[in-house]
Amino acid sequence: MRQQGVTLIELLVVIGIIMALLALSAPPFMSWLARQRIEDKAVQIYTDLKWAQQEAVRQGEYGVEETVDAMNRRITTLLKRKVYFVFDSATGGYKILRWQDEDANGVAGSGEFAPDFDNDGSTDAPMKEIDDISPASIGILSSIDKVACSNNNKSGNAAIVNVSKCPDIVGDGGANLMTSNDSCIVFNSKGFYEGADNASIYITDGSRYAYGISINVTGIIKLCRWNGSQWVRLR
Repeated sequence: MRQQGVTLIELLVVIGIIMALLALSAPPFMSWLARQRIEDKAVQIYTDLKWAQQEAVRQGEYGVEETVDAMNRRITTLLKRKVYFVFDSATGGYKILRWQDEDANGVAGSGEFAPDFDNDGSTDAPMKEIDDISPASIGILSSIDKVACSNNNKSGNAAIVNVSKCPDIVGDGGANLMTSNDSCIVFNSKGFYEGADNASIYITDGSRYAYGISINVTGIIKLCRWNGSQWVRLR
């Protein structure tokens, strides 16, 4: 009676076939994994931009401050509110801050970014802060010739386009909350982006993979991936 089983040679052949299949599949898998890591960071930035926009709408256009003068008269002041999304040039990350115009002069100043809007004696702090976005970075591949999420030809290789530089803001602890080297996207209570023109932000690994985020002045935010010749919208 012949015994059923697998010989050593047969086992080695099967193992060899498995190893060959793994070797063939490894490069595509590693390529996909590298791209996915960059895409995850792009999605994170996109999601946080949407969150900042929604927070600007939620908090409203004005805060109300009531004071009493020397004549014991109650004075009500409406203070402007907006949300700042700050690309931090020093860390390579970003932060989200709420602004309330405490001195009612229409200009963002130090002492006006405390998250609870009660800025006297409080500590300025971002609502959200991401120190860096490694392994991705805010940057653009030189091969990209289209505006983020658009078929329009672009000019230049700036990584952040049509976004104003931030004001120099010092927090309560003496450290900079933002500087004029940083870029600020400002959302108002209608969820609109307060820029002169549509903004573009580019994210890349610096060599192969690239993503773009576009924000138009009415607050529509798009996320796209560069496929080597054009943008493919993801969200």
